Amino acid sequence: MASNTSLNSRASSSSSLEEPQAYVGPAAASTSNLKQSRTRRLSSAASNLFSINKDDSDSTGDYDNREDESLIQDVANDYFNSKDADYVLGADHPVPTGDEGAPKSEELESVHSYHPELYTEEKPAATESPQKQPVKYKLWDKEFKATRIQIGLKLLSNYAFLLVGFAGALLLYWASYYERSTRYKHLKMAIVIADRQVGQLPNIVGQTIQSYFTNVPALQQLGKFEIWDYDKVSSQAAKHGHNITQEVYQQVQHQKVWAAFYVYENATLMWNQALSAASTEFDPSNSLMEVVYETGRDLNAVSNYIITLVHQILKAYPNFASQSQIVANMLQTVNQTQAVNVMSQAPQLISTIPTFRINDLHPVTNLVFQAPFQIGLIYLVVFGFFQFIFTLKIHMYLASKIKGWNYIVFRLLSSQVAYMFISLGMVVLNTAFQLPFTTTFGHSGFLVIWMFSYLLMASLGSIIEVLVIIMFAVKPQLIGFVLLFTAVINLAPIISPPVLTPPFYYYGYAVPSRNAYELLHVAYFNAYKGHMGRNIGVLLAWIVGSNAVMPFMLKYLAKKKKEADEKQAIANQ
Repeated sequence: MASNTSLNSRASSSSSLEEPQAYVGPAAASTSNLKQSRTRRLSSAASNLFSINKDDSDSTGDYDNREDESLIQDVANDYFNSKDADYVLGADHPVPTGDEGAPKSEELESVHSYHPELYTEEKPAATESPQKQPVKYKLWDKEFKATRIQIGLKLLSNYAFLLVGFAGALLLYWASYYERSTRYKHLKMAIVIADRQVGQLPNIVGQTIQSYFTNVPALQQLGKFEIWDYDKVSSQAAKHGHNITQEVYQQVQHQKVWAAFYVYENATLMWNQALSAASTEFDPSNSLMEVVYETGRDLNAVSNYIITLVHQILKAYPNFASQSQIVANMLQTVNQTQAVNVMSQAPQLISTIPTFRINDLHPVTNLVFQAPFQIGLIYLVVFGFFQFIFTLKIHMYLASKIKGWNYIVFRLLSSQVAYMFISLGMVVLNTAFQLPFTTTFGHSGFLVIWMFSYLLMASLGSIIEVLVIIMFAVKPQLIGFVLLFTAVINLAPIISPPVLTPPFYYYGYAVPSRNAYELLHVAYFNAYKGHMGRNIGVLLAWIVGSNAVMPFMLKYLAKKKKEADEKQAIANQ
C-alpha cells in the first residue's frame, strides 16, 4: 500500500515535470508584438531624423556602427533611390508584397521560429577559419609597379584639376585689376563753370579752372571731364525747378557723374567785391568753388578711387594757378588805391589761391561699414553653401519618407526659411555694432534691410544648390569649385566697380551681389533710389529661375545615378 502510494506520488511528480509546455505561436503573441513593433518603428523613425545611418529594422537598439559614407554618396542618396531613380519626382516607392523583403525584428523571428524540445543537445562550436592577412608591399616593389603607375596618373590628374580650377578662379579675380589706371578716364566727372562775365568784368576764376582741365594733358588720364558752362547748367536747373547749386548736387546724387568740380555763380564778382572793400572776412581759398562727390553712392569705389583721384587733381592745381597769374589778373580788376588797401589791410585776399572745398554729400564715417560692404557680402556665399551641408541629412531622411512634389516643395520652402534666418542674423549683427538703419526708411529700415539681405541670400543660395546638384552629376570631386567660383564671380564687381574693369566684367550688373550691394547703399546711406526696381527685379529673377530649374536638375541627377547603378550591377555580375 505504501509502495503504491510512493509510486503514485513519483508518477504525479514525473507527470508534472514532463508535462509539455503550451505552444505560443504568432496568433498568441500578435497583439503584444505588434504593439511593440509599432513602438519600435516610431522610435526608429525619430532616431533616423538625426542619425540616418542607423538601421531602423534593428529592434534591439544595438545599431550597427558603420562608418559614414562619403559626402558625395550622402548627397546623391538625398536625391534618388537606387531601385527607382524617379521617385523624387512623383513615383511611388516599391511596396513589397506579402512577406517578401519585409524586415523582421529579432524578437518576432525568435517567437515565430520557436519549436518546443524535450531535451537539448550540445552543438559543437563552429570552427572559425583564419582570415588571410592582406599582403603589403614596399613602394618600389616590382609587384606594386602597376598599382604605383595608376596612383601616379591619378595624382597627376588631380593636380591638373586643382591647378586649372584655382588658377582660373584667381585669374578671374586678378584680371579685373588689369590695366586699372588706364580706365580712370572712364569715370565721368562734370566741370561746372557757373561763373560768367558781369559787365566789363571777365570770369577770371571760371576761365582759369576751365583751362586747367582742358590744357593739362596729365589730367585727361584721371577722369572723363565734361565742361558745363553757365548756359547749360542754368537751363538744366530751370528744367528741374532748381537753382544751380541744387542742380549740381542732383547730378551727383542721381549718379550721373562720379564727382563735380563746381565754380560758383559770379565767383569772380565775389572776389572782386572783396578786393574793392579790402574785406578781412572773405577767404578766397574755400569760398569760390567746391568739388562734390558722394561716398554713400558706392563705398568701395568712392573710397578707393574717386577720393584718391580728386586729391591728385587738387594737388596739382596750386602750381598751375600760380603759373596762370590768377591773383595778378584779379588785382588788375581794382584801382591802385584799392590794391594798396588790400595789401595793407587784407593780405589774405591775394596771398591764398582759390581752391576747391571738398563736399561729401553722404559721407561714411563709421569704419565698421567696411566689413559688411566689402567681404561681408561674400561671406553669404559661404553661408549658403553651409546651409546646404547642414540640412543634408534631414533632407536625406525626408527624401526616403516623402515622395514626389511634396518633397520638392518642402525642400524649396525649407531653404527659403533658412535664408530668412541667416539674413536676419546679418542685420542683427550690423545693428549690434551700431550701424544705423533709420537713415532712409526710418524705423522700418530694419525690416527693409532684412528683406534686401534675404533677397541676396536666397538668390545666392538657390544658385549654389543648383550648381552643386549639377556638379554631383558631372564630377562630384569638383564641388568645392562651385563655392570658389561663385564667390569670385560675385566679389569682382563689388570690390572693383565695373566701369574700371575690362568689358567682360560688366556682367556684374546682373549678378546678385552687385544688385544687393546697391540696395544696401540706399537703405544705409540714402543713396539714389532710381535703380531699386532694377536691383530687386534681378534678385527675384535669380530666385525664381534657380528654384524653377531645381526639379529638372534633381531629375537629371537621378537619371545619372540610375545609369551608374546599372553599370555597376553589370560589372558585378
